[in-house]
Amino acid sequence: MGSSSAVGVLLTPEQIVEAGLAAVRADAAVVIVRSVSTANVRWANNTVTTNGVAATLSFTVVAMAGRAAGSASGSAADASSASAVAEVVRAAEAAARASAAAG
Repeated sequence: MGSSSAVGVLLTPEQIVEAGLAAVRADAAVVIVRSVSTANVRWANNTVTTNGVAATLSFTVVAMAGRAAGSASGSAADASSASAVAEVVRAAEAAARASAAAG
């Protein structure tokens, strides 16, 4: 999905799940969030030369329409608001409907 605007404050993983489930119109859905934080330190000549922290966030919505399922994934750019999360839910629901129609 992804929006073109810069990512500012993100929803927490719990808020992403709640916003995703609140937006569901399909028969059923699952929202899975993956949030990873890593730190690194580089040493040279007995001193710290570089350090940093990196964080990644992604989430997947699996929607069910009858016996068919469809999924869509979002990144940090899609976690800026409940409406952005809802767009990912709509994409998952559309994929589930397409899968149901295809039989």
